[in-house]
Amino acid sequence: MLNEKTYLKLVMVIVPMLNFLTGTIFDLYAPSLPHIAIDFHAPIALVKNTITVAALGYVIGGILVGFIFDYIGRRKIVISALMIFAIVSLLAVFCHNIYLLILIRLVQGIMGAVIAIGCRTIAADHFNEIQLTIAILYASFSFAFGTVVAPFIGGFIQDHYGFRGNFYAYAVVAIILLIVFSITIEERYKKNSATKIKTLLPVYKNIVTHRKFLSGMMVLGVAQFQILIYPTFASFIVEHQLHYSAIVYGYSALFVSLSYLLGTITNRILLKRFKQKYLVDIGFYILGVALFLQLLFALIVHLNLLYLVLPICLITFATGFFIGNITVCCIKLFPSNIGIITSAIFGVSMLLGGIINFIVNYFNIMSLFEVFIVFFITSVIAVIFYLNSFRRILSAQK
Repeated sequence: MLNEKTYLKLVMVIVPMLNFLTGTIFDLYAPSLPHIAIDFHAPIALVKNTITVAALGYVIGGILVGFIFDYIGRRKIVISALMIFAIVSLLAVFCHNIYLLILIRLVQGIMGAVIAIGCRTIAADHFNEIQLTIAILYASFSFAFGTVVAPFIGGFIQDHYGFRGNFYAYAVVAIILLIVFSITIEERYKKNSATKIKTLLPVYKNIVTHRKFLSGMMVLGVAQFQILIYPTFASFIVEHQLHYSAIVYGYSALFVSLSYLLGTITNRILLKRFKQKYLVDIGFYILGVALFLQLLFALIVHLNLLYLVLPICLITFATGFFIGNITVCCIKLFPSNIGIITSAIFGVSMLLGGIINFIVNYFNIMSLFEVFIVFFITSVIAVIFYLNSFRRILSAQK
């Protein structure tokens, strides 16, 4: 039997481990997208949307599971989600139809949302104040680490085993996490007797009409999109236009994802010295520099892997300053409904990011200038909503 101090340290490790899996959902098989299009004789836009539909699953999971977490508890739901995720990942190995693969990806997205929300609600059950902030940042860190290693490993898996090997990898990771979680994490959620089904609509109404919360969701939605967009379009540019292998694409995605990871780490280090408002502001300054470089490269150089990747690395570095800080701030807006608000954060932000991603997928991005336009427009949207409303919440913090 572990003592309380040791147990809480273990929770601080397992919560990020759970979010690691959600970090791999979008990127692991991204190097395989061109090969899936050939293997299934499917339109490129439809293949790209196997990533978008996983984001849609995130939205559906986010909408449905929050109240269930608050109504039933955390442990059994997370265990069930890990089991289902492992099963559908194995089913994908035997898939020979793009529409069936899209359905599988939808289920993966839903279960990914359950796991991502579950790990954060578990953190909220175990920690308070600064420890909760640290736990959420570690969860963001592990998500970033998942995005870092996923395309890198996925490129090698694709090169040696094809796209089905990536779904074997999904299943193996889910099973390992299922075993670890089942034997370690306790259920510490104390159900509120007032939590009843009839209270669902008023709570959600309060959330979706909260102006500052929705402003934060717009910023998070743009951040989610800017993380998702590289694996969605870049494999076609790198492998088809620039004629590199899936492994080279994996390396390029590694640097993009590593930048988000480094942004999260830097934010975590600076959190001890600076208020969250200043850290988010720093993120926007870095974003501005990245956009300037993107425009400069688009105007003076031809399409090149270095000039494509470098500004996007800076952009994903900047998102490391947004996601953890804004997420924690939004959770604190509704302290009595942790499960619901956590699911709403990820459901709404992923919905916004997924909608933008879905729209962009139907534009054939072929040049550095087109890449700049996509990032510039979405960044302007984030800046407007942040300055107009959400920054006041951060400014009010002590």
